[in-house]
Amino acid sequence: MYSVLKLCAVLILHQSLVNAHSYHLGEKCLDVEPVKSFDISRFSGIWYAIEKTSTGSKCLLYNITATDLRKVYNITQVSVNPIVGLVKDHLYRYQGSLEISDETKSGKLTVKFPLSIPGSASFIIFDTDYDSYAGVYSCQSLGVGHRQAAMILSRKNTLDKTVINKLRDRLSRDQVNPFDLSIISHDKCNYNTNFSLEINQHTFSKDNLKNAAKSVGHAVADGADFVYQGAKKLYHYVKKDPKEIENEKLKEYLLKRKESNKDVEELEFYDGQYNVPTAQGTNFF
Repeated sequence: MYSVLKLCAVLILHQSLVNAHSYHLGEKCLDVEPVKSFDISRFSGIWYAIEKTSTGSKCLLYNITATDLRKVYNITQVSVNPIVGLVKDHLYRYQGSLEISDETKSGKLTVKFPLSIPGSASFIIFDTDYDSYAGVYSCQSLGVGHRQAAMILSRKNTLDKTVINKLRDRLSRDQVNPFDLSIISHDKCNYNTNFSLEINQHTFSKDNLKNAAKSVGHAVADGADFVYQGAKKLYHYVKKDPKEIENEKLKEYLLKRKESNKDVEELEFYDGQYNVPTAQGTNFF
């Protein structure tokens, strides 16, 4: 079983793979011109990532939704990836925020994800027709350098090659190397897979840390060491077909729940153990 420390390190490393960037010397990001008269409400909804900078991920999509704040939107990244030793497919949800960063009504936004230690990054929509395609450039200053990423998005899981080439040509004119982009597979993607891990702004909140028994040490990601204090509680949701789970005790518990027609409850992965409710109380194993 993963300890909390190992799982946090895996998650942060995994995030660096899914949210792939290229790294460059010099603090200044490229001057990529955003679209004019940008309409965030029309841009909202689901976008499939067709190509993205240096990533090995598959089934990658983004869902942009409104919040109660006029200038702030949620952005949820979804991808399907394996976690060795747990289940065959891992549905990974990672929620951040998009903020309208100027009053010019352009496509220049700011994005922030919970595990991004350096902070927020630019999120520039440089081309879109809202209904079928979009091109995005993102950049984040790291002090002595910067990291950047580009994405070609589609409302469907495919996109006409002519449109892809148009967006790649635009990136090239803006000095973004289009050959850094990886083609993302959407073949046989199952977004209703059994096991789901969700990370959002509440994952590492004080409420989630108040029952922590100890601190955990260093997690390594994006070439730097970061210290995370407190035990990090990560919530896993087991939806169905527990036979695919390799942990025998957890499998036994879930099969019994399924046989008795009881809904599977939220399971807490805490300090390297599954916290499963029993008739006698909490059972750690």
